[in-house]
Amino acid sequence: MKKEFSLPRERSIQMRKSILRAQARAVSGRGAVFHASAITHKQKGVLFLAPSGGGKSTAAAILGINGFEILGDDSTVVSKGTDNIWRVIPCASWKWHAGKRPDSVKLGTLVFLEKGYPELLERITPVYASYRILHKNQLMAYLDLPEDERSPQRSSVMEICRSFPSYILRYSRQEVLRSLINGIE
Repeated sequence: MKKEFSLPRERSIQMRKSILRAQARAVSGRGAVFHASAITHKQKGVLFLAPSGGGKSTAAAILGINGFEILGDDSTVVSKGTDNIWRVIPCASWKWHAGKRPDSVKLGTLVFLEKGYPELLERITPVYASYRILHKNQLMAYLDLPEDERSPQRSSVMEICRSFPSYILRYSRQEVLRSLINGIE
């Protein structure tokens, strides 16, 4: 009988945090690792941000079934290349996409998911988008980094929020999600 190897839960969590810290450090000053899922829409990346259990993976899965390309779920890197173009780079888990996923796509939009009524798609200011990311724990490994390593990530988040439209998307029914996404610039 083949014996399966698995790490103790505590060690597995430590390894995941180490990987996320390494990803965050790799893009420091030129990006950040977001607690987000991502899809492509109109040839650009759309990040879905929400607290744990907030519907990021569900939204990506629903839209994937409806013809959108899923870039990733759980954690997604946004990084500025040497060409000064911000790109979405999938990392960590990637559950639904069959076949080859793109290495990266240009960032287009940030979407903060909320469940509830009334269903809406509302544009928000860059300042409010930055606040939601930085104060609602939307960056992976951010709090695990020393303060001097957080500053470049904050700067990247503020630049991303100034450079791309951000929305709150509130929905209660899955079938409404696609029509609301189509309202994004």
